[in-house]
This record gives sequence, C-alpha cells and structure tokens, in this order.
Amino acid sequence: MLSFILLVATDVAAKFGIPRLYFHGTGFFPLCASLSVMIYQPHRKLSTDSESFVIPNPQMKSR
Repeated sequence: MLSFILLVATDVAAKFGIPRLYFHGTGFFPLCASLSVMIYQPHRKLSTDSESFVIPNPQMKSR
C-alpha cells in the first residue's frame, strides 16, 4: 500500500512487479465538499468571516 505522497514508489513497484494499492488519507466527503465550495463559492455571499454557510450540492436529494 502506498501513501498518496509516496508516488516515487510507483516506479520501484513496477520495476519489481509489485502490485500497488493507493491510499488517499482524505475521505470522499471532504473531497466532495471542497469541490462544491470551489464550484459554487457560497462563502463569497457572506458579510463577515464568522458567518456560517451551507455547502451546496444540487445533485444530492434529501431523504
């Protein structure tokens, strides 16, 4: 198993025929939340730095 940071190990593993499993320490939810904030920029509509906001996700349906 390789850490996301140790991509140099990919060449070594390939050279010796060692299978690789990549692990990215950040979970799927934080990655989706970051992407949503980057695309929709809800923080731009705030009047103060201490104001909270909802992370938008138009694809997600509430249950």
